Amino acid sequence: MSAGTYTIRKRLAWRLSALVTAVMALLAAAVFLSVLWLVQNRQATELGKKVRVVSGIIMDGAAAGGPDRAHANLVAEAYRRPMTRLTVTTAAGQLFYRDPDDAAFVMSGPSIAQRVELDLRPHGGEPLHMTLEADTHLDRELLQVLGLTLMLVPVIGGLLVAFITAWRVRTDLQPLTALAEQTQRITVNQLDQRLSLPEVATELKPWIEQFNGLMDRLQAAITQLEAFNADVAHELRTPLASLMGHTEVALSRERTAAELREVMVASLEDLQQISGVVQDMLFLSRTDRGARARRGEPVSMRALAGKVLEFHQISLEEAALHASIEGDVELAVDLPLLQRALSNLLDNAVRHARPGSEVRVLITREAGGAARVMVENAGDPIDAQALPRIFDRFYRGDASRSDSGQHHGLGLAIVAAIARMHGGHTTAMSSDGFTRVGFVLPA
Repeated sequence: MSAGTYTIRKRLAWRLSALVTAVMALLAAAVFLSVLWLVQNRQATELGKKVRVVSGIIMDGAAAGGPDRAHANLVAEAYRRPMTRLTVTTAAGQLFYRDPDDAAFVMSGPSIAQRVELDLRPHGGEPLHMTLEADTHLDRELLQVLGLTLMLVPVIGGLLVAFITAWRVRTDLQPLTALAEQTQRITVNQLDQRLSLPEVATELKPWIEQFNGLMDRLQAAITQLEAFNADVAHELRTPLASLMGHTEVALSRERTAAELREVMVASLEDLQQISGVVQDMLFLSRTDRGARARRGEPVSMRALAGKVLEFHQISLEEAALHASIEGDVELAVDLPLLQRALSNLLDNAVRHARPGSEVRVLITREAGGAARVMVENAGDPIDAQALPRIFDRFYRGDASRSDSGQHHGLGLAIVAAIARMHGGHTTAMSSDGFTRVGFVLPA
């Protein structure tokens, strides 16, 4: 076992065992003290009764025949009180009576004693001091056995709890072992595997759901990455093949300067296409690493859209389209990034708009001060299932989106990235022959 790790089964077993042992020890101590108090109270009560009996014998004897009769009564009644020892002395310290040194009167262990004074002067005697001892060794032995038993009970009980708890925890943790085994079976080639149990504990359910959700996102990310790599290879393959073809043709025979210039121009176009793909990929990579937009002073979104429309005026005229801007909102944005996003949206709208129709830039203020910018074009609607994916990298929903040239399928993905850099999100809708694509940026 590596440093910094521990076994739940052992830790829980020993902690619970220690807790049970401590509780049982406290209970055992309470039981022992209670029994001790009861025994001592019983001993004192019984000794008090015996003292009263012996005092009665002495006083009755003295009343009937003086001190000598009292002494005779003590001798006669001595063997009727075993495990006690009586000593009676006068006030002057002279011995009046003492039990014989027989086995019945010898204290074999701890004892308790009680002393009383008796006045025999009314019966022709003198004051006496009586001391009665009682042997308590049987009670002491009983207390010793009880104490030893109560000491062993917490220890044995704690060990039993430790073993039972370890076994129970090991049994109850079998679902975790099963989950660990299922996790080990998940490999790069088996990302579709998910954690499951025949009977899921309430405490484990959120962990299993979170892990399966993580695996869903991981699988989706890897699938997207694989598709991304394939799309990159596809996008680069055409210009690279064209570049190689132009070069091979140029090298196949002697060429004039004009012919070589024509080859170089065609090669430059291919290189520019490759460079565009690489630059867009690098930009998306920076946004994936958490790059944020640097907002400047608030600007008019209408004025910004107007400048971008001027840039696309030639393409609008070539497609027999006209454009308009509706609404205005002032918002602090990263100006170059937002110009790029608007340019990509207009480029997408121009390419898919019906000839002779209108492209509209719609700017509205949302709740909380957010700005919504949508670019609308009339044309073939986008399928509802494909609509959420139009912002994916290299996504093309139909043949109309597979045009060559600079449109390599990253334009709307860059729009989505710029919206995220501003803390916003993209939105799209398509119905009744009109498609609106845009973004919402917070204030």
